[in-house]
Amino acid sequence: MFSVGQDDDNRLFAWLTFIIDHYALSLTSDPTGEIREQEAWALGSSQAKTAASLTLMGIMFTHDWPDDRIEKLMRTSASEAVWASGPGRLKDALAIAQEVSGLRGNTPEFAYNFACLQSRLGNTDAAFDWFNKAIALGHSQVVRAKEDPDLEQMRHEHAADFADLVSVKYQWSVDTGIFHGDVVLTNNSKFPLTDVVLNATVDQNGSSWTQTLKAELIQAGQVQRWSNVLPGGSVQADSATFSCDQDW
Repeated sequence: MFSVGQDDDNRLFAWLTFIIDHYALSLTSDPTGEIREQEAWALGSSQAKTAASLTLMGIMFTHDWPDDRIEKLMRTSASEAVWASGPGRLKDALAIAQEVSGLRGNTPEFAYNFACLQSRLGNTDAAFDWFNKAIALGHSQVVRAKEDPDLEQMRHEHAADFADLVSVKYQWSVDTGIFHGDVVLTNNSKFPLTDVVLNATVDQNGSSWTQTLKAELIQAGQVQRWSNVLPGGSVQADSATFSCDQDW
C-alpha cells in the first residue's frame, strides 16, 4: 500500500486511532467516504506510521480544523492513546473498506489498496480481482505492484495471471505514402504507458532513417501515430527499441 518508509515507532499510529475514535468520524461527517478509506489503509498498511501521517493530514485538511484544535491534538500524549492499538488491525481495516467500497470502489487508488489489504489477509482471489479492477480503472504503476510486499501472497497464488496482467505489450509499424511516412504504435497492454520512447530505424531506397519518437501517455488500447516523420517510399527493413515507465 503505502510504500514510503517503515518505522517501528507506532506512537503516531496509536495517536491517529485515538483521534478517529474520539472525534467519531463517520459517513455522516464524511459523505464521500474519503476519510474512512484513508483510515482503512492506515489500519491495514504494513507501513503504519507513514499511512497514519497521510491519514491525519487528510482529516485535518478535509475538515478545515482551526489551529487551536490541531494544537490541542498535538498535545495529546502518546501514552494516552496507546490503548487504541498498533499496526495490523487488518479485520478492522477490511470492515471499514467494505463499508465505503460503494462510495470509493470506482477509483484506481481504492481498488489497488483494497487488493493489498485482501492479499495481506490471505484472500488472494479477492486480491487479484481488485488488482485487476485497479488496472481496468487506469492504474499504471505496475513496477510498484511487482515489488509491493503487501501483494506478495496474491502474486504467488496468481503468478501466471499477474505476470500477464502487468506485461507491457505493444505493436508498431510504418505506414508509408508517396511523399511521407508515419510511425504507428498500438498499446496492447492492459494499462496506460507513460514516458514512451520509440527509437525506430527504417531502411528505404538504400538509405537508413532513425527517429526518436516520444509520447507522454498512451492509454490501454490506444493507437499513437507520429505523422510525417519518415520520407515516403517502400520500406526494405525496420527495427526499433522501446522503453516506458512500466517496462523494466
